Amino acid sequence: MDLFDVDTLEKAEAQIDAFIDKRAKERADANNLEEFWAEQDRRIREKRRPANRRAWIAHHGRMNLLHLGLAAEHADKRSRLMLEGGYEVDETPDPEEVA
Repeated sequence: MDLFDVDTLEKAEAQIDAFIDKRAKERADANNLEEFWAEQDRRIREKRRPANRRAWIAHHGRMNLLHLGLAAEHADKRSRLMLEGGYEVDETPDPEEVA
């Protein structure tokens, strides 16, 4: 190969340019696809948000009832123990006694 073979050099440059263009197009396509999937994911999450919120509200409502029931059971047991021990039953426990 002659170092000054212009046709060969131009062909090589054209191949390099084609390769660079191909890679740039592949990268742009990949970015577009990634943006598409990110937008799809955002839309799906947005659609699910109200149902998820209702589910969390129901869950916390059940937990609230459960803990209110547990608190009532403990208050009842505390009152019975105080009565059995001869203490005067008060409605609200002293925070210092609890700790």
